[in-house]
Amino acid sequence: MPQNRLIGAWHLLSVEGRTPDGETSHPLGASPSGRLIYTEHGHMSVILASGERAPFTSSNFREGRVAEKAHAFDTMMAYSGRYELHEDRVFHYPDVAWFPNWVGTAEERFVELSGDILTLSTPPRFAEGEQRRIFLVWQRVRARTKGS
Repeated sequence: MPQNRLIGAWHLLSVEGRTPDGETSHPLGASPSGRLIYTEHGHMSVILASGERAPFTSSNFREGRVAEKAHAFDTMMAYSGRYELHEDRVFHYPDVAWFPNWVGTAEERFVELSGDILTLSTPPRFAEGEQRRIFLVWQRVRARTKGS
């Protein structure tokens, strides 16, 4: 197997939606946060969240109001499972997901890697009546050295 250039941890820099006519959107706002991890044994995990998430009024998530829970769901995403890298594409196979419909599916992403910057993009999809692709830009997290 060729060296897997995705292995490691990645910090989210941006999430951008793009339509074929050049319109852009930021589905997780201007300052999203997230972490993506690929292991050498074929496992992956990702979590993304809007930077504008409001805390619940209660410190117990089970006591959150319906509107708070809906907003929390709408402003994040997460899944974990296996992955396979095939040249310029990676396929994620979630076995646990914030959106249950993704469990058991294949989530395809196009891969562009330039130094420590990884861009993953979706194939074109229809959302809210428009065709669009989502571009997620990640930066490799370097290992900490002793004393840092």
